[in-house]
Amino acid sequence: MTTTPASTAARAPRLRSLDALRLVAALAVVAFHFTARENVAWGTAVENVFPRVGEITAYGYLGVHVFFLISGFVILMSAWGADVGRFAASRVGRLYPAYWAGVLLTAALILVVRPETAGSRVDMGVKEVLVNLTMVQRALDVRHVDGVYWTLWVELKFYLLVGLFVWIGITRARVLLVCALWPLLAIIGQLNGVALANDLLQPDYAPLFAIGMLLYLVHREGWSATPLLLIVLNWLVVVQKSDGPYLSSFDGAVAADLNGTVVAAGITLGLLAVVVLTTTRLQHLDARWMTTAGVLTYPLYLVHEEIGWWFISLIRQTGLPVPAVLVLALAAVLLLAAAIHHGIEKPLCSRLRRAVHRSIESAPTPR
Repeated sequence: MTTTPASTAARAPRLRSLDALRLVAALAVVAFHFTARENVAWGTAVENVFPRVGEITAYGYLGVHVFFLISGFVILMSAWGADVGRFAASRVGRLYPAYWAGVLLTAALILVVRPETAGSRVDMGVKEVLVNLTMVQRALDVRHVDGVYWTLWVELKFYLLVGLFVWIGITRARVLLVCALWPLLAIIGQLNGVALANDLLQPDYAPLFAIGMLLYLVHREGWSATPLLLIVLNWLVVVQKSDGPYLSSFDGAVAADLNGTVVAAGITLGLLAVVVLTTTRLQHLDARWMTTAGVLTYPLYLVHEEIGWWFISLIRQTGLPVPAVLVLALAAVLLLAAAIHHGIEKPLCSRLRRAVHRSIESAPTPR
């Protein structure tokens, strides 16, 4: 197989099947926050409300790891054939409008409507909220308005690496080289205490992004020995981390005793789902509900935690049974996500993307 430059490659169509998987992963995260993670929404400890269900939904946070697998696939797909300006504009236009809405709505909730539920963010001021609008608050040592935003910082750093990749030029051989060396260098840097390794190379999540990138190569070209070998090697790193950072990162946030083997199995199932949905006939699925899943997943993720807990606290006061409270709270955050998509994303995303692209294209070239 020749190493065809990315600029000559045809742009791949959107895979609706991955949109469906992304929504499933998002719903798993919602279930984690609603029924397993400690919060004040239920008026008592969550394990008292969900003594059995919570032991299962405590693993819903693994939906985030599936997001990273999918991102490795779709971000490489979107970058293949794009220039730096087009890639940057597409990411800004896709991420920021819904994010700005999520930040402002959540900030209004925790600081004005229900400041008593804000927890560690009860003393957050307007300045910190404004910094959150940049999406780089972690780099500036500012707290997230909503806890789930930590994943966006992880994604942004991945986009930066892919942007550098676009600038250098994407080829098959270079993708294989990156997926082999990136996780390895990140781990070596982490073991030797190199700050850049943790800040940019992201040793905990590099193998997940790399697997997604490799699966995009398989999607384009079919299975061959080198991508398969690299997928297996990165998966082994993921399995090793399942008893380490993937387990410890949320172990203290839930009452259930998490098990590293279950964590590894859950991420592996997510990996296999991506394989099936991108390399078999299922990649051609295009049901209408998948399109809906694609547009709702991101705004749902942005608003489900703090605002979702508020919905739960309001609905439970009606005396409805717990299952009814859950269903209504889920419906409420889905409706809010739909409102953000139709009222903010649809009118703003494409405009912002074009504006950013024009700005980049019109910037003077350094002499």
